[in-house]
Amino acid sequence: MYLGARYRWAIEDSNHTEKCRGYCYEHAFSYNWQAMCGFHHLMRLAHLINAIALATHRVVKWVKKMGIREFLSFVKGTLTGPWISSDWAAQFLRQPFEFHIE
Repeated sequence: MYLGARYRWAIEDSNHTEKCRGYCYEHAFSYNWQAMCGFHHLMRLAHLINAIALATHRVVKWVKKMGIREFLSFVKGTLTGPWISSDWAAQFLRQPFEFHIE
């Protein structure tokens, strides 16, 4: 019972964060169900990316150095720019992946 309550608390705290702690997440009033679902999923994805970014030591250094707007612009440019060739990406994905948290 205790673990169930902790799980529910985590969900409610996540929703509270999105509504009251800077995300300005309100009801997405729309007549299109797909638009409301898309907005919700994008908000959850943004919260996830922000949580990972703030928990990552190197990213925190970059955000402090560049500022959040410039950092997000840098990430967008990196993800949408032609910086990585498909051959390099395929070779990189064939290698074993290691994830380290500092």
